[in-house]
Amino acid sequence: MIASYIYLMQKPKPALSKSPNSKTDIITLESDILSAQFHPRGASLAQLIYKPLNLIVTPECPNRYAPNHYLGTIVGPIANRIAQATFTLDNQTFPLDANEGKHCLHGGRFGLSEQDWQATEINDDSVTFTLDVADGDMGFAGPVRYQACYRLENDKLHINYQALSPRNNYFNLVPHFYFNLNGDAVIDRHHLWIDADYYLPVDDTLIPTGERAKVASTPLDFRDSRHIGNTAIDTNFCLKSSPNDMRDAVILSADNGVSLHVSTNQKGVQIYDARHIGRQFLAIEPQAYPNAINQADFDSPITAPHQLYQSKTIIALRC
Repeated sequence: MIASYIYLMQKPKPALSKSPNSKTDIITLESDILSAQFHPRGASLAQLIYKPLNLIVTPECPNRYAPNHYLGTIVGPIANRIAQATFTLDNQTFPLDANEGKHCLHGGRFGLSEQDWQATEINDDSVTFTLDVADGDMGFAGPVRYQACYRLENDKLHINYQALSPRNNYFNLVPHFYFNLNGDAVIDRHHLWIDADYYLPVDDTLIPTGERAKVASTPLDFRDSRHIGNTAIDTNFCLKSSPNDMRDAVILSADNGVSLHVSTNQKGVQIYDARHIGRQFLAIEPQAYPNAINQADFDSPITAPHQLYQSKTIIALRC
């Protein structure tokens, strides 16, 4: 345990159902407009109910959240792909789990999505999950304390992922939620808007090449809201800068009048058409640029010792 963690939670409050640390427990939060359920495995969002649709896809069995394509989980410590499953930090090389060919995807086979987190604080409108990870876990630098904080406010779900370590470290914590706003068999008829002039081209193994390309005159131009159609998307979009901490990122809408608005403090957002499960859902993943530590032209992703890393996202539902 690191003594200098500056954001330790207060004494845990009683759970809303059974013991908050049960691996099979579901924690339910409600606002006047939204209802959400959360699960300790992978600090998962298990359900998001709005008028009265469940807008996300989740595994059928609550005991098996993480193995199901990261459905509803946090992913990390470093989301997306790390080329050659290795990086160098402070002159030390960190070999990682190569769980997608020769690369490391979403923290490896037993990343944060596979872990049983502790529900350390539960209120009527919020829940905080905590996970302590030792140095060398899945090859990553540590030790680290992680927290995943979820809070409902009227029509909004606030997400705050945090990490703190006593050494220089590298984090990219991402909510991996899949959305379908009207129950269609595929998401092709959903409208999509993305506040991005550029995207990151990738090689044939989905590692960014290091350049930023304009979306103009490509199928990836969603600066004006339009049908997704049959556009193939598994892409990091480079969000426009903002003078504020949070920036507008994505609006997803359906013909039933429901729209989902995503804002974030991250510089990128990965949009994925969920082709591996028949394009039934759209994954919206606010993130730092993938493989940033191995790309000299990307902003440095390094967090200093005892510096609080935070990845913040707000999901707002409108009708």
